[in-house]
Amino acid sequence: MQGISETGITRLYKAEMEGILPYTAQTEFTEKAPNQIVKNNGSNDDWTNGLGEKIQDGLGSAGQKINEWYNSLKGLFGQ
Repeated sequence: MQGISETGITRLYKAEMEGILPYTAQTEFTEKAPNQIVKNNGSNDDWTNGLGEKIQDGLGSAGQKINEWYNSLKGLFGQ
């Protein structure tokens, strides 16, 4: 192999397939392509439902906690 290059990999792949394919039964693959699975099962972005609101809620509660800490520290130092 000439190194990791498109030409080298292509030659290696071609040589391997020429050695393997003549001896295999011409059967179909049983695995489906990922894009076909998504088409058959509908949208794959269920995990994103409400994600924006969850992030905003998390940031809002973090902001409130920081404000509480700030006010506590201000109280400790008499300001």
